[in-house]
Amino acid sequence: MAKNCSSPILTGGSSNNHSENVLSTSLSRDVNTTVNGGGLQEDTMTMPSSSSSYISNDGDTSIIIISNLSKNSPKIFHVDLLYKSLVFLQGLSSATPIYIAIDGLVEPTDTYWAGKHHFPPNNIENRMKLDSYIRNLRLHFINETRVRILPFLHWQMHNNLINKALEFVQTKYVYILQHDEVFIRPINHTAMVQALEKHTSQIRKIEFGRLPNKSCWDHFWFRGQCSCNVTIVDSTAFTKTSGWSDQCHFTTKEYYLEVLKYIGTGEGKKMHPEAPMNRLAHRSCDIWGSHLYGDVNDTFSIIHSDERLQKHNKNSLNYTDIIEKAHQEHLSAQQYI
Repeated sequence: MAKNCSSPILTGGSSNNHSENVLSTSLSRDVNTTVNGGGLQEDTMTMPSSSSSYISNDGDTSIIIISNLSKNSPKIFHVDLLYKSLVFLQGLSSATPIYIAIDGLVEPTDTYWAGKHHFPPNNIENRMKLDSYIRNLRLHFINETRVRILPFLHWQMHNNLINKALEFVQTKYVYILQHDEVFIRPINHTAMVQALEKHTSQIRKIEFGRLPNKSCWDHFWFRGQCSCNVTIVDSTAFTKTSGWSDQCHFTTKEYYLEVLKYIGTGEGKKMHPEAPMNRLAHRSCDIWGSHLYGDVNDTFSIIHSDERLQKHNKNSLNYTDIIEKAHQEHLSAQQYI
């Protein structure tokens, strides 16, 4: 069902074969694959009640983590913390395949990306760091059967990186996650699947906001004629926006192939999908406007795991400790399954 907010609103209109290789007490193993070519209130921070909220029979979802060389490389802090925060995805199978797609380095002569946008240039120092970063990830996930490391030899940019990672995805649903964004509150994965199933043409992409959901009407990126209609599925709310962002999101493989067809891929087409898609969403928000997870009054669902994390930390909460605690509780509960 749907309910209206106080702001003006216009509404509009495969099976997974990885599970047989998964160890029942672990989360995944690396496959060495190389490919060419508003503050959070403390009382809202509830942990998953038990591991059963995390384990389900859902076998139709995959996860793509977009990664690249960062100033913290070759340390793998970002990916490790994101991985541990996946325990907040309640109803997601512990056998869900994870593809960590690692982009290559930009040629130093590319003044637009390497210069203006500060993407790491291809030099000896960065090649050594990237090599160590990939090695560290492989060693870290060596006993994890569902994780596949996908390092790309040449620089792809987000649209091409996602496009090539999707070639490995054999499931209907997919999370597209940024390696430096982590979940910090419980997310009802089962309700999101039901939302996409029951509202096929209305709810097509669910984003996890870095800002409180009121951004649907007060942020230039999301506000517009389709904001802020709220749909309830399985007691879980989803807030409509008139925008489209690269922040962590959940959708279908079919939907993302539509996106990539629209924005284009290939050597001559390198971009963040959110720029052209946000313009399209504002023109056709009933079709392309994303939904935010939660009610219009809900807080943010993810935060950056770098130094920007502190900018969100208005309640002096240690999000790293919160994630670590939830992860350890999940692992402890698994011992009794």
